Amino acid sequence: MQNRLQHYAASCRILYSLYYASPTANWLGEISTSKVIDYWPQTNTEMATTREKISHSLAHDSHDTIQQDHQRLFKGLGTMLAYPWGSVYTDRDGLLMGETAQAFKAFCLELGIELKLPNQQPWDHIGLQLDVLATLLDSNDTNAIRSLLGEHMMIWVPTFLNHVNRSATTGFYNGFAELTQSLLTQLVDLFEVDILPIPVYASISPHNEQVAS
Repeated sequence: MQNRLQHYAASCRILYSLYYASPTANWLGEISTSKVIDYWPQTNTEMATTREKISHSLAHDSHDTIQQDHQRLFKGLGTMLAYPWGSVYTDRDGLLMGETAQAFKAFCLELGIELKLPNQQPWDHIGLQLDVLATLLDSNDTNAIRSLLGEHMMIWVPTFLNHVNRSATTGFYNGFAELTQSLLTQLVDLFEVDILPIPVYASISPHNEQVAS
């Protein structure tokens, strides 16, 4: 069981880098040569198609093309196509640093996890939540894992991933969105997670977009 959790944790850390930072040519090369997607936790044969989608993108899309896709999706010069912060989806007015963002920060601090972020960025970024999840999987903190998934991540992340799937122009991000959903669904089943019934709003145009990148 512990080896399985470490496998999940390693996958979460790859996803942390994928969503949180703009991809460098070296990082994309490591993803390609290490064949990490061939060993991704999976439960069905459909993931073979997803892996092929990512491999094809790595082989045929340039670094600039994949980097531009990341910029369009998660950074944006204007409106982002897939805002990576949770409260954008859980706040009726699409506010950054809304109630669910504060709840996630309180959750982390209660566990002794302090994220040192530049420029007062919101804590509830998908990449940061995946990184915290990896830490909890490493320590096999069952109750905290259930809380993180059921009370924070799974409320909004599926909606976020739908936006990524709909808007990505590369198989790289489209495929990894599918792998993210698969991994989180497996963890929800493994830990028998109950998901908090908080309303999610599909709009992705927050009212206060002044977040430094």
